[in-house]
Amino acid sequence: MLITVGSIKSGASTTTALALGATWPGGATVVVVEADPSGGDVAAVFGLEREPDLVSLSAAARTRHDVQLLTEHAQALPGGLRVVAAPPGAEQATGALGVLARDTAPLWAAAARAEDLVVIVDVGRLDPGSPALALVAAADAAVLVARPSLVEAHSLGKRLDGLIGAAHASDTRLHLVLHGEGYPAEQVSESLAFPVTAHLPHDVKAAAILSGAGRGELRRTALAGAAYRLGKSLLAERSEHTAAEAAVTDAETMQVLDLEEVA
Repeated sequence: MLITVGSIKSGASTTTALALGATWPGGATVVVVEADPSGGDVAAVFGLEREPDLVSLSAAARTRHDVQLLTEHAQALPGGLRVVAAPPGAEQATGALGVLARDTAPLWAAAARAEDLVVIVDVGRLDPGSPALALVAAADAAVLVARPSLVEAHSLGKRLDGLIGAAHASDTRLHLVLHGEGYPAEQVSESLAFPVTAHLPHDVKAAAILSGAGRGELRRTALAGAAYRLGKSLLAERSEHTAAEAAVTDAETMQVLDLEEVA
C-alpha cells in the first residue's frame, strides 16, 4: 500500500507521517519515505548515517524497480520504524525527488500493489509544480494535513478543487486530516464542502518524541491513538476498494463467458 502525506500550508506532514508509520495496525512492514523537496530533518534529529537515504534510493531506482529497494535504503529510528531520510539541502532533495517522480513509476506501482508492505511518503508542502505531486498521483491514498484555522481553510479552499480533480483522475483517494486546535471538524468540513477523515490532537509529548527531543513511549500518547485509528480507517478503505475491484473483475469475466456461450 502506498500513502502520501502532505500539506498546503502547515508543517505537520512529517509528524503525521511518522506517527502514522509508528502506529500502523497489522503486521505489514512499514517504511516512511521523507520526500520533501525543501529537504529533510529526520536524519539530523535522530542522528542517522549519511547513507542510505533518498539520494541513494533515487540512484538505485534508475535501474531497479522492486519494492525491496525501499527497505534496503531505509534506516531504523530508535523505536524501530524504518525511514528513508531526505538530505537536508533543498537542491539535493529536489534532485533526488525529481528522479523518483519522473523515472521510477514502476517502483511506486509495485509499492501500491504490495500486500505485506506499507509505504508512507512525506511529500511536505504540495506547492504547484512540486515533483512530489507525481507520487501523490501514484498513491492508493493521499492524506492532506491542515490546521483547523481560518488562514489554512482559506488556502485549502483555493487548492482543494484542483487536488480533488487530480485525485479522481488518478484513482487516488484523498483524505483531509486536521491537526491541532481550532475550528471543529464539522465546521471545517461544511466550509470546504469536503469530509474530514480524522482530527489529530496537538500533543506536545508525542511531538517531542517524534522530533527526537523527548523520552517515553509514543504508543501511550493521544496522538498515537488518533494516528492508529487513522491507519485502521485507511486500511479498511483499501480492503473495501480491493474487494470492489475484484467484484467488478468477476462480473466482467462472467459477462465474457456468457457471450462465449451465446456465440
